[in-house]
Amino acid sequence: MKRICFLPIVTALVLVSSVGGCSKDDGKVPVVITAEVTDIAVTTAISGGTVSDDGGSLINARGVCWSTSPNPTIKDSKTNDGTGAGRFTSAITGLVPDTDYFVRAYASNKKGTAYGSIMTFRTAEGVADSDGNYYPMIRIGNYEWMAENLKTTKFNDGSNIENLGMSLAAWNSNTSGAYCWVNNNEGNKDTHGALYNWFAVNTGKLCPQGWRVPSDDEWKYLEGMVDTQVPVGSPVWDGLYFRGQDAGKILKAKEGWPVGGNGTDDYDFTAIPAGIRTYDADYIFVGNRGYFWTSDSHSAENAFNRTLYPDQNTVWRYFSNKRDGLSVRCIRDAN
Repeated sequence: MKRICFLPIVTALVLVSSVGGCSKDDGKVPVVITAEVTDIAVTTAISGGTVSDDGGSLINARGVCWSTSPNPTIKDSKTNDGTGAGRFTSAITGLVPDTDYFVRAYASNKKGTAYGSIMTFRTAEGVADSDGNYYPMIRIGNYEWMAENLKTTKFNDGSNIENLGMSLAAWNSNTSGAYCWVNNNEGNKDTHGALYNWFAVNTGKLCPQGWRVPSDDEWKYLEGMVDTQVPVGSPVWDGLYFRGQDAGKILKAKEGWPVGGNGTDDYDFTAIPAGIRTYDADYIFVGNRGYFWTSDSHSAENAFNRTLYPDQNTVWRYFSNKRDGLSVRCIRDAN
């Protein structure tokens, strides 16, 4: 009798254990939604996603993956943006300019990896310098302009541009072409670009192949194209000091200037106030004014420049000592 009673009890325990075990392992892969792609630039973009259902277990990885081929997976390029359910933002980097990409969010738990819907985007056109830095391009009238300040440390023949560091005496005496980072801090590279003396400009090798530092007349053309009141060819642009009506406001970036000094950036020129390194007073007006070289000499000592001020809507035309360090934008003829 004991044996007859004992066997059903064992069977029942086994069944209970089996049912419980199946229930415990009955997880699912997550559900993840891909976010729209925004802030698309030359080599970067922003996406992300939302893990709306963790599938019953911890999300141990999430992010986006991308490829130039359809159906990207985590075996392709990817971000890793934390764990857990909810919303996340992903910075996509290392892209190639003017290229189509496929991207989708992913989320992984112990059951596996799930993917969101596929989004497509195309990176912006860009031009590379000798260091491999890419710059966005904009077209204004007959010319294409770099939409960021130049930051190359090499001429377009691959030779190095001299960096004179903190030595004001060395900077003062250079006549062969030199550059510096704003406040001698390379951390300012991506925001402000580099500052170059005019001797670097005058080599004709500062901009990428096919590009050049704009002449004084090409700056006049730019001002006339964007100004709402004074057109291209007006003698107003031939004058010195502040000229025109609102070209400065239109060229300035929407942020980064002192309070009340931001521009409207209607053409995505995005001029920023990197300041100037003078030959005799070092770094001044950083974060307050933007100084830009032209390729034209004014005299043995000076060359023409342009300056944007925070409290002015117009553009200042004057000249700087050729030993000063100013920002540079490059230009080429539009196709």
